[in-house]
Amino acid sequence: LNKTIKYVNEQAGKASNFDTVFTMGNHDLDGGDKFMYKVMKSSPMKTLVTNVDVENSPGLQKLMQTTDNKVVKSVVYDVQDDKDPNLKHKVLFVGVTIPSMKFYNPGLLKDLKFLDDCNKKDANLKESDLQQTFNAVKTEVDKFKEENPKGAVVLLSHTGAPISKMIRDYVPQINVVLNGHDHKNLTSLKGKTNINSLGKDNEIIKSLNLRFNDDGDLETI
Repeated sequence: LNKTIKYVNEQAGKASNFDTVFTMGNHDLDGGDKFMYKVMKSSPMKTLVTNVDVENSPGLQKLMQTTDNKVVKSVVYDVQDDKDPNLKHKVLFVGVTIPSMKFYNPGLLKDLKFLDDCNKKDANLKESDLQQTFNAVKTEVDKFKEENPKGAVVLLSHTGAPISKMIRDYVPQINVVLNGHDHKNLTSLKGKTNINSLGKDNEIIKSLNLRFNDDGDLETI
């Protein structure tokens, strides 16, 4: 895995300043949070923890402080315009993990706490169960949009399509949702937001192109 990620980073680095960004799924935590912390620390990936309860996860706090921004709530990248050398397009990445760890990983997380953590299968989660998660995403997106009104927003969502749709409805500034967890083939467009399922083992989507026009507005995906 690390060799593969290193190669991907090297190839991406030739074209941009992008890292390999990663959001945890429930099966990434089947070995417990201490195992996942070791992965975060040793891997070159940048881990997005937008809906983690950082204040009540002291081990994660330590990682965030000591791993040179490898564990973050969100990350912004610059994309150089291919015509105007003075123009860079901003892209925000946020990441949400299904917060039902008491259901999927009972007793395995001793330190890592998620916002809205509950003992429910994803199909049984309602909007009222996920308000802290929605607010965490909205906070990151609002902050980004205030500084970069023309910037694009990408959500890595390991939640399943129904919850991805809830997040989209609550935070309509999101442009792309890459949806995991339910292994379904789904595409959905509502407002400015495209939801695209990745399928099982990322079998559906291999790349995305975000095209900005000459005025810096996101034109097509």
